[in-house]
Amino acid sequence: MTRGTLFLIVVLAAACAGALGWAAYQLYLASDSMSVHGWLALGLGSLGVALLTGGLMRLLFLSSRGGWDQ
Repeated sequence: MTRGTLFLIVVLAAACAGALGWAAYQLYLASDSMSVHGWLALGLGSLGVALLTGGLMRLLFLSSRGGWDQ
């Protein structure tokens, strides 16, 4: 992976995280305040999706390198 590709991935990940934070903040301002349980669910759901995505990408690369895709 080249440095340019890695930089692009980091920038896109930061942009997505920023957009999610902005959307959560706008939701907080636009409506009644979200309860602690809502914020906890949002955080755990986001973390779970990120971990699941990382795990599936790891399996994709391992299967590609191991020749399981043939």
